[in-house]
Amino acid sequence: MAIQNRRGDYGDFDPDKLKAGERATVMSGDPHAEDGRAVYECFEPGVVKRMATYEDMLESVDRATDSISKEYLKNVTEATEKAEAGATAANAATERASAAADEVLEKLENGEFVGPTGPQGETGPQGPPGAVENLSGQAVEFMEAAEKQPLVSGESLAVLFGKLAKFMGAADDGLAGLREDFDNLLDEETIQLAQELGFLSGGG
Repeated sequence: MAIQNRRGDYGDFDPDKLKAGERATVMSGDPHAEDGRAVYECFEPGVVKRMATYEDMLESVDRATDSISKEYLKNVTEATEKAEAGATAANAATERASAAADEVLEKLENGEFVGPTGPQGETGPQGPPGAVENLSGQAVEFMEAAEKQPLVSGESLAVLFGKLAKFMGAADDGLAGLREDFDNLLDEETIQLAQELGFLSGGG
């Protein structure tokens, strides 16, 4: 098996001119290699594969890692910027909501949401009075009136009884006072004389 090998600059590299099993060493200018140097293996004219050395693989890993790191950093930066923008918008919305709530409370305290009272509606017809049965057997709760007042037609039984109680109490007090005044006018001798004449019954 003969060893066939070509070498030269990348500008002179032509895969179609290579033969099967032939190897081409690019001495400089290869854009696919970090240092411009590369090795190609031909499987048939026009079909070649670039061979990778240990150093080439390290360079490829470094490039891939750097690319991944840059993409990751870019995504993290964009996510951070979006989060900061969202936080700023949320804070602004919170401040606007708080200001709106304060304004509503202030207007409520100032009565700005209370409109004028509308006109009174029509009064409906009063229904007929109900029939009262067995009035004599019904209990009526009442309180004595604070002062003597005249009876008025249409008042409830409780009000009427309260006025009557006040009137009867005042009448009893008046009769008791009258009796006391009368007793004070009569001394014992006058009473005895009146009894003898038959004006007063005995026993005082």
